[in-house]
Amino acid sequence: MKQLLLSLGLLLSSPLFAASLHTSGEARLAVEADRVKIEYVVSELSDSAGAALSEVEHRVKLLLEDIKPLITDSDRIEASQVQLYQDSRYQDKSRQFIGYRAQRSVIVELDDLSRMAAVLDIVKKGLVSEIRPLRYSSSKSVEYQQQVRTMAIDDSYQKALQLANGYQSRLGDVQEIRYRSAGPVPVMRMEALAASDAPVYQGAQIIFSDKVDVTFELISN
Repeated sequence: MKQLLLSLGLLLSSPLFAASLHTSGEARLAVEADRVKIEYVVSELSDSAGAALSEVEHRVKLLLEDIKPLITDSDRIEASQVQLYQDSRYQDKSRQFIGYRAQRSVIVELDDLSRMAAVLDIVKKGLVSEIRPLRYSSSKSVEYQQQVRTMAIDDSYQKALQLANGYQSRLGDVQEIRYRSAGPVPVMRMEALAASDAPVYQGAQIIFSDKVDVTFELISN
């Protein structure tokens, strides 16, 4: 994973020649997620636009009533505007109108994963048509990103220092820096329940990674 590129361009016009040394510093940090965003989708198809809208609004009202007792003031809940459109499907190479579909989303953001199971269990009541993929995050994203950046910088410097010493040289000024940052990436962990062997989400890790390419002046001793 750690790749080094060493470029030595010798200038022989003086006893102390200058060369360039290129290194890449990389770092990776895995932390436990402590936040999650859950998005429920409530959808209804009906021959009547009014009936589809009415049913969605009724189910969203009940869903909100079920969710609110399970969350705290530090959590967030939001319901989107209702969408209404004509739904259709292809049959005999032509598009056939099948009804009006109303749809609305309810988004819940939890800052404590211990409440996630209870909030997800609401789907058993049959009010929700779909749950979108869970979106995990960390409350300390900025802090962790700064930490992994420092680790990548230190990695590049230690490589450069080791290489310079190996060639009986010393590091001069920094000539160029190229910084490549990657955003945090959630990685799901899945385990099997002993009773049913059914895979169940057991939380997630957030992977922070960073990379920096740096060019030093290399001075011979």
